[in-house]
Amino acid sequence: MIAASLGKTKFVKGLIAAGATLDARTTKDGLTALIFAADFYHLDAVQTLIEAGASVKATDKQEYSAIDYAIIPNKEEVSVPDTEKKIQADRARAVIKYLDSKGAVPKKGGPGTGSDVGGALGNLLAIGGQADLKDLVDRARQER
Repeated sequence: MIAASLGKTKFVKGLIAAGATLDARTTKDGLTALIFAADFYHLDAVQTLIEAGASVKATDKQEYSAIDYAIIPNKEEVSVPDTEKKIQADRARAVIKYLDSKGAVPKKGGPGTGSDVGGALGNLLAIGGQADLKDLVDRARQER
């Protein structure tokens, strides 16, 4: 899980080859390697895990999946240059679109929020995301 959270795809592949359980969970929160990779916007690690068979529907103990973690910016409020915000938003968007293409559906609300998934879109836009994620949010609302 540490390799996935750091985006160390080479190590993720090595662990998979060694027989690591793809949907193993942390004891405290029930997080999976895929959730960690999505949470830190590591697209290569996300793709590697899904291609190896990790479930896009696996959830933590509060029933949030990898796409929920990718949608909700959970980074601490710190002074970040605008260029870094754009990079972060671009990485988030790429992970969200990939998870969406694999059938992941965001839960209403998101980790650490009291809002609905529309609030999640607002959070992403606040860090420089693009409004093209509105379709994903609208679809999630219809499916819930």
